[in-house]
Amino acid sequence: MAVLGLGYLGYTQFLAGGGPGGAEGVARDYVKALDDGDREKLQELTAQGASTPGQLMVSSYEAADVSIESSEVLSEETQGEMEFATVQVVASASGSEETSTLRLTLRKGENGWRVVQFSQG
Repeated sequence: MAVLGLGYLGYTQFLAGGGPGGAEGVARDYVKALDDGDREKLQELTAQGASTPGQLMVSSYEAADVSIESSEVLSEETQGEMEFATVQVVASASGSEETSTLRLTLRKGENGWRVVQFSQG
């Protein structure tokens, strides 16, 4: 019975957070796309109506060779029929001991979680 309970807990965390299609997984994929300079992937992971990062930002992330140190879902909320999540990703640039905290706000729609806002701070 305990194994079944842990399986369910893992499954719900997979859906809400860390799985490939969860908010945390999409946020990590977004940061990876920034690092790779993959504008097509950034567009795919961006919610309709939201803007993607400019070329200067994409180029600076690509040149920095960013590594993701950690990520976590900070909050999830429902507003009417819309679901939102805020995910924090901690990343570092190659050769640097300093880390940057990236905050992404995502909205869940018919195509899964998509980024609506991205900030660094």
